[in-house]
Amino acid sequence: MGKWGANSGQACIAADYLVTTKDYAPKLVADLKHVLKQTFGINPLKSKELSGIVSSNHFDRLTRLLDDDKISGKIVHGGERDKTNLKIAPTILLDVPQDSLTMIEEIFGPLLPI
Repeated sequence: MGKWGANSGQACIAADYLVTTKDYAPKLVADLKHVLKQTFGINPLKSKELSGIVSSNHFDRLTRLLDDDKISGKIVHGGERDKTNLKIAPTILLDVPQDSLTMIEEIFGPLLPI
């Protein structure tokens, strides 16, 4: 849970992306969704287990990554945001283009491209 644990991926040890095969990706996504639901519940933005983003500037930067046109339709789980409380739900993106912002920049947040 290093990507979505106590620091919401805001640590240098958090993975920026996962690589898998097309055949295994559906099982991987299903398993990740299951664990996220067990950990954060149905509404992760209300979960006490979900850390906030460190600052409003960083929240805005992560929001810009999520709003990148190149990943439109690539979010398969999460993506919800609460600017007031600086929270972003654990987010899984699938089949993200290599030239998208999430693949070019260091994420440093709760977004996981696969």
